[in-house]
Amino acid sequence: MNKIFSILLITLPLSQNLDPVDILYNNIKTRIESPSRSSQRIFWDYFGGETCTFCPAVDMAFDQLMDDYPDDVVLVTWADPYWSPYTDAELCIYIDEIGDCHDVRENYYNMTTSRPHYRRQGNQWSSTGGGITSADSAQIYDATIQPATVNALGSETPYVIALNGYRDGLTISYEITLTMDSYASSENIMLEIVFVEDKVPMFFSGDGLVHDVRNLARHWVSTETITIESEGESQIFSGEILMMDHNLWQISDDDPWNPDNMKLVAIVQDNISGDVYQSMQLNVNDFDIDNDGVGNSDDNCLSIYNPTQADVDGDENGGDACDPCDNANIFLDGNASGDYWWYGGSDPTFTFKLDIFDIYRLMEIVEEDDIESCGYEAGDITGEGEVNIFDVYALITFVMEGIM
Repeated sequence: MNKIFSILLITLPLSQNLDPVDILYNNIKTRIESPSRSSQRIFWDYFGGETCTFCPAVDMAFDQLMDDYPDDVVLVTWADPYWSPYTDAELCIYIDEIGDCHDVRENYYNMTTSRPHYRRQGNQWSSTGGGITSADSAQIYDATIQPATVNALGSETPYVIALNGYRDGLTISYEITLTMDSYASSENIMLEIVFVEDKVPMFFSGDGLVHDVRNLARHWVSTETITIESEGESQIFSGEILMMDHNLWQISDDDPWNPDNMKLVAIVQDNISGDVYQSMQLNVNDFDIDNDGVGNSDDNCLSIYNPTQADVDGDENGGDACDPCDNANIFLDGNASGDYWWYGGSDPTFTFKLDIFDIYRLMEIVEEDDIESCGYEAGDITGEGEVNIFDVYALITFVMEGIM
């Protein structure tokens, strides 16, 4: 029988970004399930509004498109101020100016068209017109929007986008990494950074029903200049926003933004021709700051790479990668020194006996107020929620009388 003092060593593997490579075409929708590293996502601009008579059908069609092609389609809906007079939908913040997003985006394309209006890949293709009923929506989807999407799938691009960051309440910190897969001139190439809210309930006067508007533009944060050109070069864009950071939202009668549905959208676009060369979107709650494949909201060690999410003790201190204290088997019931016996076998049964070493260790913890120590929780003999000299007295009594 050997006595073992536990020392937990944590290895942090380098995080990896795995680029999906398998392309699977469905013979009905020709849907790309996993675009290759240089595959271009299909970006749509949609211009509409709640009082736009023929917008409901287009809104439903794009809702269907987003459901059918979640990995391949990126959408931003720009609420037209003229057609959105009753809600705050059009009050998207452009940099620091309230309500300018739609007009700035409209000028981007020198548009003079009626609504609803939608554009694929910037100036690559566009159309105007819609309908009212769900039947109209099915017709628009099957005859126009879905074929226009499928026909553009599989195009290659030199730009690869990775999105990451962290959400803390209403504060969103973001980081966008742009990497060149091959050479392309950076002349006139910009990165548009937009935060959108997905599935915003909106009443449409055209059909008298409430629809979930997909990816409604809320804050067009900035237009950044892209300077990289050569294969392998990367450029990082980062920043922070506070959702609803304006007195507008203190006086608005509308519902506030839903933090659970907020997305970061990045668009690589030529600001002269209007052509879009790459785009990406990601819910801010799905950021994975340590790149271990587990989103921040579900990661039991937020900033440490731990794809297995191992957590031997299942306590509130996180997984094993950030919680080296096994409070389920070792550091409990006064075993402040963390010593134990293991009798061998593939499924070890831990056994420990309290002794003078646990008393000495607990005295150190109390004297140094070492609340981060693994033995701290084990030393709460009295069960009062904090470790103090009374726990030392209690442990001495238990050791002397052999109670524990």
